[in-house]
Amino acid sequence: MKTLATVALAAGLAVAAFPAVGTAETLRIVGDEASSLTTTVAGDGSVTKAAAASFDGLLADLEGGRRVLGSAGFLMTIVTNGDELRGARISYAQSGRRAGAVTITIDPCWFELSNERDFTAEDFAADVREEIEEALPSGALEPSVRKWLEQRLALLAARIALPNLKAGVVLVPPRS
Repeated sequence: MKTLATVALAAGLAVAAFPAVGTAETLRIVGDEASSLTTTVAGDGSVTKAAAASFDGLLADLEGGRRVLGSAGFLMTIVTNGDELRGARISYAQSGRRAGAVTITIDPCWFELSNERDFTAEDFAADVREEIEEALPSGALEPSVRKWLEQRLALLAARIALPNLKAGVVLVPPRS
C-alpha cells in the first residue's frame, strides 16, 4: 500500500512539473491596464453603450515569448433604440515603435454578433481586429497586441451583447 501511494505521489509531482497545454493565450502586463463599460440613455430613448480598454507598459505574451513596450486602447460605441441599431464603431490607437490610430464602422460585425446564434464574441473580436489591422499600416499591429485586442474585444462585446441575446432582441438596421 505504501509503494502504491509513493508511486501515485511521484506521478502527480511529475505531471505537475510539466506546463499545462491549453488554447488560451496568457498575457502579462507590467504597467497599467483599464477597461470600462458605460451606458447612457438619450432623450429620444436611444441607448449608447461604450466599452473601452487600454494598456500602458510592457505587454508580454507568455506562450509566444514576445514582448512589446507601448500603449494601446480602444473605444467601442454601440447606439441602439429598441431593436434598431443606429450605429456601431470603434476607435483604436496605439503608441510605441509603430504608432497609429483608426476609427472604423463595425455595424456588420455587430449585427452578426447580435443576431446570429452561432456567431461568438471571439468571432466578433477576430473580425473587428482584422478590420483594424487592414486600416492600419502594414505590420503595425504587434502579435502580442493583436492577442490583447482580441481578448478584450471579445470580453466587452459579450458583456454588451449578452443582455440583448437573453432578452431575445433582434437588431434591425436604422429606419429612414
